[in-house]
Amino acid sequence: MAKKPLTCPVCKKKFSYSAKTNPFARQSKHMWSKHKPYMLRKQKAGKRKAKSRVTQLDKELQWTDDMIIHSLQQAGI
Repeated sequence: MAKKPLTCPVCKKKFSYSAKTNPFARQSKHMWSKHKPYMLRKQKAGKRKAKSRVTQLDKELQWTDDMIIHSLQQAGI
């Protein structure tokens, strides 16, 4: 099976495979050196997306906190 080269999404430069090189590392290094604003935008978008996503664990911890506060209020503390 022929190995398909990775392509930079910004400038379409191709990164081919070799036994000695990792194409993902080479592409990442290229992206940060040549397209830094693009990479920063992608990072910030990921942070916004992660921040807006509430996980099941967050819901359970919030519920637990609410129950503790409720029991403290009933005890008059």
